[in-house]
This record gives sequence, C-alpha cells and structure tokens, in this order.
Amino acid sequence: PGLFFFFLFEFQDPSMPRFATFVDENGVPAWTRASMSGLLDLKRQPNGSYSVAEPTTTSGRTGFQITELDSRFDPVASHETVGLTDTDNHDSILQPDGSKVLIAYEVNDVTGRTDSVIQEIDPDGAVAFEWDSSALVGETVTPNQQATDYAHINSVEIVNGGQDYLGSFRGLSAVLLIAR
Repeated sequence: PGLFFFFLFEFQDPSMPRFATFVDENGVPAWTRASMSGLLDLKRQPNGSYSVAEPTTTSGRTGFQITELDSRFDPVASHETVGLTDTDNHDSILQPDGSKVLIAYEVNDVTGRTDSVIQEIDPDGAVAFEWDSSALVGETVTPNQQATDYAHINSVEIVNGGQDYLGSFRGLSAVLLIAR
C-alpha cells in the first residue's frame, strides 16, 4: 500500500542501465535496483512478498530467475522452472502455500521452434502441472516468429478457483483458457 512500481530504461539502447524502483506517493524512492543485464516484472506477489525477474545466475541455464524479496526488499529466495532451461521474465505467481507458477520458453527438439510453457511447482519443488504450446505451432499470427518464438506467452493468471490458467500469447494474438 502506498507504493508504486516502475521500470526505468531505454528500451532501444541495451548499453544503458535498467532501474527497478518502488516510489511512495510523493515520488520518493523506497527501493531501487540497477542492472546492466535486464530487470522486469517487479510486483507484489499473492504470498505477500515482492519479486523481480532478473537474469539467471544458475550455471547451464538461460533466461531469468524470479528473485523473491521480503518487506524490506531484501532477496530471500530465487525461483526457476524445474527440468527446463529457460525461465521467462514476463510473469510469475508465488502462492501463499509455497507453490509457484512460472513461465518459460523452451526450444522443441522435434520442431526446432520455441514453445511457451506454463509450469506449476508444488511447495516441495516438484512439478505439479506443465503445459506447453507445441500443439498450437501452426496457429501463429506473427509470421516473422514462425521459425522461432511463435506463441510468446506474456502473462498467466490462475482462474476458476485454481482449476485453470488464463494465458496471454502475443504471437498467437490470443488469450487461452488452459484446463489444469
């Protein structure tokens, strides 16, 4: 309450730093983090913590990690998909029971294209549910993404009392209801 979340960066110039910040209603920064390699998706999570997506520090992985922050904005945990290579920075859901919903982009060994993935991880760290866009590979409305990231998931929400997911896909120009 009383905080506004901002990202400040020059989108077209990757040589410039990115800043993630919380400011109060007077515009006074309560917390700021700078990075040369990209920060995104700063937000308050359903479990009461805050999070920011930042480049992974895990060897052998690409993409991002979701850094969980406490009420003083100190890092307390980092979260990545299980058994996948690339956790994405567009969205995440950290639940009060310790479960997590993360999204990813994974190269499909059969098609050579990049599938969008929604992964639910239980409180013990096991994959409880996983869905990928591979069945929709021919549905893209973004021709220049046909050979690569044809679906491009941007966000995910838990809906219908936790029974389903709602995913927004830029490359498919669609919002899909995914039965859990």
